[in-house]
Amino acid sequence: MWKQLNRILVAAAAVLTLGLAHADYPERPVTIVVPYGPGGGTDLLARLLAAEMSTQLGQKFIVENVPGAGGVVGTRKVMESKADGYTLLLGSGSELELMQITDPQAKLERWTPLAPVGLIGTQPMILVGRSTMPARSTDALIAAMRADPGKYSYASAGVGTQLHILGELIKSSARVDMRHVPYKAAGQILTDVVGGHVDLAVMVLPSVLPQIRSGQVIAYGISDTQRSPAAPEIPTLDESTTLHDIDMKIWYGLFSPAGVPAPIADRINGAMRAALKQPAVKTKLLDMAVTAAPDPSAARLMAIKQDGLAKIKTVFEAIKPEK
Repeated sequence: MWKQLNRILVAAAAVLTLGLAHADYPERPVTIVVPYGPGGGTDLLARLLAAEMSTQLGQKFIVENVPGAGGVVGTRKVMESKADGYTLLLGSGSELELMQITDPQAKLERWTPLAPVGLIGTQPMILVGRSTMPARSTDALIAAMRADPGKYSYASAGVGTQLHILGELIKSSARVDMRHVPYKAAGQILTDVVGGHVDLAVMVLPSVLPQIRSGQVIAYGISDTQRSPAAPEIPTLDESTTLHDIDMKIWYGLFSPAGVPAPIADRINGAMRAALKQPAVKTKLLDMAVTAAPDPSAARLMAIKQDGLAKIKTVFEAIKPEK
């Protein structure tokens, strides 16, 4: 009996000690890895959160840019890190999801050793056109493309990107033929669509919003089921009578190496939730056209990731994008 009681007391003491250790987290700076170079949307979002989470937890959150191989290098760095909560990944549902479909190594390695910590928010893409396009609405545009197959071209940030996949989804859903013009730089796409060198473009909403509001390009619709709070004047593509179920948003979330103790993951998620509620953060998210997640839980991040992966895979296999 005494031996059994002693074992219980030892176990209880171990649990208490472990809990106290987790309560001290973080005891040193935490690194948020961005698997892309500085200056992009993922990087800006990471820095915004890092600053506020530092305030919430009283310890520095440092952003480290680890670009390479379309996000693989930075992602692998986090996967190989110790599961102690001091190395996190700010991942986005774009090229990362596509890589999991198209890269056999990614299928095995990309997500398996990572655990979701929390969903930050989502950001829509948008179909825009040169200002001289006769069609001023999505329905009018589709009617024009049906009347003259192959006449119109659209630009994206490259073959196999999510912007390209959305363009092909629009083609498939509308049953039209428009030529894809792949670009390597989003800035050049904007220059060419404003200059009238390409008819249409699929872009991320904030990258083209100033040109939309100045009348330099036409906004046909965003790839969401609801209008964006950042630009409520712009309709969704689903509001047209010819397109349906065009819901393909870019999501952003925090991940950790698998195995981080639940109390630590919960503290990180709690700090992230608190950061998203701050007025200054809300304002900056609005500027980025990022809608903060109503449910920032780890479970919701996992669900939206899996849903997005399944949707993109279905579209990818149906349209078989050109190489």
